[in-house]
Amino acid sequence: MDTDELLKRYSAGERDFSNAMLDEANLREVELVGANLSRAILRGADLRGANLKSVNLSQANLMGANLSQANLNLAKLCRANLRLADLSEASLQEADLTEADLQRATLKKADLSQASLREAILNQAILLMANLSRANLPWTILAEANLKATNLQQSILFMADLRKANLSGANLSQAYLPGAYLLEATLSDVNLREADLKGAIMPDGSINRPAHSISCPA
Repeated sequence: MDTDELLKRYSAGERDFSNAMLDEANLREVELVGANLSRAILRGADLRGANLKSVNLSQANLMGANLSQANLNLAKLCRANLRLADLSEASLQEADLTEADLQRATLKKADLSQASLREAILNQAILLMANLSRANLPWTILAEANLKATNLQQSILFMADLRKANLSGANLSQAYLPGAYLLEATLSDVNLREADLKGAIMPDGSINRPAHSISCPA
């Protein structure tokens, strides 16, 4: 399937394009709201500025794709391959990225507020100044990620792997981080107001323990 055929069929009302082969397709600024592109092959595709709201991209291969400034609000990207993808300034509000592979992806200034990234892999990802407020990130791997000046307010980072991550200037106020792994992470100028770090492994290797323990009745 080529780009022209895809857009023609979409305009005719078709929405199921699962397993489509669209390697390096030029889909810049296209309108594909609500389309089913699950398991589609979109390696290196140009999706800059595309309207992909509520699109199903579960298990799609988007390795190296350009999704900068795309609208992916409410999109399903479960187990999608987004390695090396460019999502700079993309909007992913309430998107489902459960178990997605975002290793070395660029998400600079992306809006991931209230997104689900449960068990996602973001090793060495660039999340500079991204908005992850109220995002769900339990067991997410963010080792060596660049989270400088990122908004993680009220996010859930239970058992997240943040070793060697750069969190300089990040906002982690009211974030939930029990058991998070922060060994060798950079926390300069971080806002940790009311953050829950019980049992977290701190940058120096120490275990953060609550000031007061509560005993359960026998």
